[in-house]
Amino acid sequence: MDDQREHKVVEVLSALGYELEGNTFVHRHGNPFTIEFPRGPASIGDEVLQHFNTVRQDNRILVVVTPTDCIRDRLAHFFYWNDRSALSAAIGVAQAHTSSIQFEYIKTWAAKLAVESKVEYPDIPTKARQFFEALQLPE
Repeated sequence: MDDQREHKVVEVLSALGYELEGNTFVHRHGNPFTIEFPRGPASIGDEVLQHFNTVRQDNRILVVVTPTDCIRDRLAHFFYWNDRSALSAAIGVAQAHTSSIQFEYIKTWAAKLAVESKVEYPDIPTKARQFFEALQLPE
């Protein structure tokens, strides 16, 4: 994003009650939602994301990650940084979008991470199990 466009984004979001803290816009009056504009390409770890969902409303278009990739991103934060709020977010997305989540893909991805990171992060299988148990799905 160029400087002029970035300045306009800050101006518009400030008018809506947001202020920039680091790379995240946080609402000053208790809105729990934060806004981020990550530099691309969108990825989870070293994997560049290939699929996105498009939300359309009137003449507005919003491109977002798929619910499955959102869960993988949140689980990665839980696996690597023990971010329990990320686990809660992953569970919430899974509960809200159960029919569109590729649970087998998430299981395979988590198992691959567990093997690749078993020395540095030996608790990934346990953490993955926590996610699936919270959903009452078989791992």
